Amino acid sequence: MAAAAEAAESLPRRVGFVGAGRMAEAIAQGLIRAGKVEAQHVLASAPTDRNLCHFRALGCQTTHSNREVLQGCSLIFFATKPHVLPAVLAEVAPVVTAEHILVSVAAGVSLSTLEELLPPTARVLRVSPNLPCVVQEGALVMARGRHAGSSEVELLRTLLEACGQCEEVPEAHVDVHTGLSGSGVAFRPWLKAPSRWACPAAWPTALLPRPCWGQPRCFCRRGSTRPSCGRTCARQAAPPSMGCTRWSRVGCVRPP
Repeated sequence: MAAAAEAAESLPRRVGFVGAGRMAEAIAQGLIRAGKVEAQHVLASAPTDRNLCHFRALGCQTTHSNREVLQGCSLIFFATKPHVLPAVLAEVAPVVTAEHILVSVAAGVSLSTLEELLPPTARVLRVSPNLPCVVQEGALVMARGRHAGSSEVELLRTLLEACGQCEEVPEAHVDVHTGLSGSGVAFRPWLKAPSRWACPAAWPTALLPRPCWGQPRCFCRRGSTRPSCGRTCARQAAPPSMGCTRWSRVGCVRPP
């Protein structure tokens, strides 16, 4: 409780997003709606204005410079596609300082890979969210890197609780979550009993029912509440081509 209270008091004044896709927007919406950070103190970067317009609609600041985000913010979410992230990290590494807390949302990019591409003492964490974060009903897990301590974990948990249920797990469980919860919204029929077939024994029990909790509200946001069209809406809303729904098929086995 003391750690959580300390984390709440030390919430970052400015939060940055490198990458402005659906997951970045969902997390930003959750933080702003919950009052964790003011919209004008959120800075997002992307190569074009295609996604940045959604951040501007929230009242956030935007830029086309990734380095500008790190120079202006202490907590950074890297929300690019996985295959793009290594080049982005190489670009921003020279401006990473001891003040930064760096959070990767990219599916399948390990902590060891992140730490290899960043300065030796960088404080790095991995987070696996899912689509219902956009309606604050998400299921999120996080894993810490070698130089991230309990204070960074509690700070991130305090922030991300604005998007749904957030738990710390061993890194080996993050990819399981990506397949189970990150893609569960699009493939709900597979997830009637996730605890029987997909989850490690040490999986946080609070997360077991979460993959489908926010699904109806996601459908409502897409303009329909009919079950027959819900699955289509969720798949349309899920990240395209190289997003986690496609990526997770590598490690997600359909239950018997």
